[in-house]
Amino acid sequence: MLLLPAQSETGERLLFAVPAGAAGLQVQPLTTLDATRRMARVACSAVQLPAEACLAQGAPLDAMLARVQQLGAIALAAEQVGAAQQCLDLALDYTAQRIQFDRPIAGFQAVKHRCGEMLVALEGARSAVYGAA
Repeated sequence: MLLLPAQSETGERLLFAVPAGAAGLQVQPLTTLDATRRMARVACSAVQLPAEACLAQGAPLDAMLARVQQLGAIALAAEQVGAAQQCLDLALDYTAQRIQFDRPIAGFQAVKHRCGEMLVALEGARSAVYGAA
């Protein structure tokens, strides 16, 4: 089942529940860099649906779609903070293991400052996500 937005002839937004196998519905999978998140291009051409397939319309739908977009942005930002945290953790592990001039590079002031800057940026992003949530 696909939830697809549409627009009426008067410009009002509509939300339809469309069966995945509906005649006239074309779903073309897209190749993306992130193999864990499936994406597709969806096109409809003369899809016939019963009246009860229209789940919402007008102002209530507009408010709901705006809220869903906000929640999606927060979820994506939280995911990005998690990825950034993992990158920082891996970088810190590497600096502790990498030896230069017979000592770990984690002890060098320039490396410490870069790691500190990454931590400050990450904590700012984390705080922004918490505030948005």
